Amino acid sequence: MLFGSNKTMFSVGLSRNMLEFDLSKVEIPKNLQILDLNHNRILGSIPVGFTADYNLQFFNVSYNRLCGEIPVAGREVAEL
Repeated sequence: MLFGSNKTMFSVGLSRNMLEFDLSKVEIPKNLQILDLNHNRILGSIPVGFTADYNLQFFNVSYNRLCGEIPVAGREVAEL
């Protein structure tokens, strides 16, 4: 398992890999600072917890198949 709340990693870059999974079901490590998943086939929505509960400083999921609202500072405010 690459992701999981008990993993120790600070940066993950998996852009342009044609990955396909539901982002809303992914658990990421609390200490992860950089998550770059652009240009894949990622589905679902961005969990509110990604902005409220984690230390993410760079988060790129552009050019995927996400839907729903974009959470900001722990609340949902913008439509995709």
